[in-house]
Amino acid sequence: MITLFDYLPSQNAWKVRLLLTQLGLPYEQKFVRIFDGEGQSDEYLRISPRGTVPAILLSDGRALAESNVILSYLAEGSAFLPGDPYDKAKVLQWLMFEATDVQPSIAFLRFVKLTRAGPGAAGIWAAGPSVQHRPFVNQGLAVVPSVARAQGSRRARNDHAHDLTPTVNVLIMFFC
Repeated sequence: MITLFDYLPSQNAWKVRLLLTQLGLPYEQKFVRIFDGEGQSDEYLRISPRGTVPAILLSDGRALAESNVILSYLAEGSAFLPGDPYDKAKVLQWLMFEATDVQPSIAFLRFVKLTRAGPGAAGIWAAGPSVQHRPFVNQGLAVVPSVARAQGSRRARNDHAHDLTPTVNVLIMFFC
């Protein structure tokens, strides 16, 4: 059975939980108290070298970290990751887009909003992102129209196997 190292507020861990459920794969959850330093323990760093969640431990003892790597691994051989090399590359393109364009701009700010972490946590961050952080919000939200257009064209073709909409919608919903 797969063991999922999880932190419930993490959208990256949520993506893995969602795919495990969609695929009907049984798994055991182990929660990592990242703010108590569990992610930096020697034991956990052997599973996730950067100490991040999610990570999975396979039944044979091998481990994988990084949500999009885990998604690619789990989806192999399913409708979520096409067998055709070009179509598979398009799915990976979306995963890279989410990791490089969506995640840094929206998810980081969501983290700040949830944890109130950052300079003067009880100060300017407590009321939400300050004016100086608005460009990051705008950058993240700017990707939404292009994603929506791409989703619309795939829906017209009835091609839902690599639908990014849930990831983007959840990031926006939890941040905004």
